[in-house]
Amino acid sequence: MPCYLTLGFAYKRNFNLYIDNELIIGNYGGKKLKYMEFWILRTGVEKTISNQFSLRFGITNPIIAKASSLGDIRSKLPFPKCNLSAGLGYKIQHFSIDLAIFLNPGLSYVQRKPVPALYLSGTFRY
Repeated sequence: MPCYLTLGFAYKRNFNLYIDNELIIGNYGGKKLKYMEFWILRTGVEKTISNQFSLRFGITNPIIAKASSLGDIRSKLPFPKCNLSAGLGYKIQHFSIDLAIFLNPGLSYVQRKPVPALYLSGTFRY
């Protein structure tokens, strides 16, 4: 099993700024072990527009993305080699809806061009 290390920082004032990074190193697989090494840096900003609406923008940048079975994955990612995202949040009482558009890193790697994706989620808090 690979080892995971995640470290983050959040700044909240007139807007919310989030920075974190994740390091994944180690072996994986069954009888024949494979090695992987990933270091991913994530940054995002959220601005509350009203009591109900929030705007979000983010960047996910794989600094290192290597696997013994695939080689250097980062070098094969299409421009801009990072995942850009934008989103909108709507909150009313105990319910929230979040919508995000982003560049899908997995499909972008496979198709060798940026592939946009849409994500919609809802949350009920009680």
